[in-house]
Amino acid sequence: MRFLRRRPDPAEERAERLECLRDQVHILRGVEVALGRWLEVAEVVHDAPSVNAARTALEDLLQLDELQVLTVVDLQLRRSAGQERAKVAEEILRLEEELAGLTA
Repeated sequence: MRFLRRRPDPAEERAERLECLRDQVHILRGVEVALGRWLEVAEVVHDAPSVNAARTALEDLLQLDELQVLTVVDLQLRRSAGQERAKVAEEILRLEEELAGLTA
């Protein structure tokens, strides 16, 4: 017995890619905000009695959503270096260009 393979629907694939790109840009925008205020972020995380308290405080401080704040809390300190901030900004631009190409 042979099984037929369903061909991926190009419209579905495109919609999934768009959603993925939008999510990535959204998360990276939060990272960008946090890196711009890294000293404040580090102080909040250092002073927080728990990870949950740090998340809540960062949501309030940076006006980010839970997904963005979770990513920020998981960042390594090396990401605060200037070169790493530039890489984040470049990645945002690249993703936005890809998004624009898919939505045009």
